[in-house]
Amino acid sequence: MKNTIIAEINKNIIYVGKNSNGSKHDFSMLKEEFPVGQSWFKEQDGYADLGFQGFKKAYPKANVEIPHKKPRKSENNPSPELTQEQKNENREISKIRVYVEHSIGGMKRYGILVQNFRNRKDSIVHNVIAIIAALCNFFIQSKIKRNQS
Repeated sequence: MKNTIIAEINKNIIYVGKNSNGSKHDFSMLKEEFPVGQSWFKEQDGYADLGFQGFKKAYPKANVEIPHKKPRKSENNPSPELTQEQKNENREISKIRVYVEHSIGGMKRYGILVQNFRNRKDSIVHNVIAIIAALCNFFIQSKIKRNQS
């Protein structure tokens, strides 16, 4: 099962997308959930991984940073490399995106997401994932409150 997860830098999960089976591309799933041509993401700043190439073209009003992709090897470019500036930009983006990856990893602490889910009803699968996201958010908020006191 795959889901689109949108999280904030404080690891708070703000969106859990629909379940998809098999090897569906991340960006295809996002475009199904947030149809192109509408003004989605216009008020948010964000970061995405390389699985979302073409995001800026599909959602031009969005302010989303995507890492630079290494060019393909070809006859004209036998040893493709990113410039040092592009590598530095990718490093800065990854320093922020790691928090989102940690929030997704926090969801996987719950074994039900890692093991085969044998229930046959799709709505139950989505509810389980939504409940786990809520538990992760609760855990993060309680951790913040403990640190403040």
